[in-house]
Amino acid sequence: MSREPTPPLPGDMSTGPIAESWCYTQVKVVKFSYMWTINNFSFCREEMGEVLKSSTFSSGPSDKMKCQLPQK
Repeated sequence: MSREPTPPLPGDMSTGPIAESWCYTQVKVVKFSYMWTINNFSFCREEMGEVLKSSTFSSGPSDKMKCQLPQK
């Protein structure tokens, strides 16, 4: 995620209520795919409220993510 300087207010917003402060965040979108195979899924008997968690994976050099699948 990159943060850039706050741009000026859009023209249609300048006539509305004035805020004491505000911010602007721009998110860089990175497309990727990840395959998570769950063997013997039909035999999975997790307790209520627990989740299945994938191993850690990354879409780039500086991030770490996991998929989670809630159980019923």
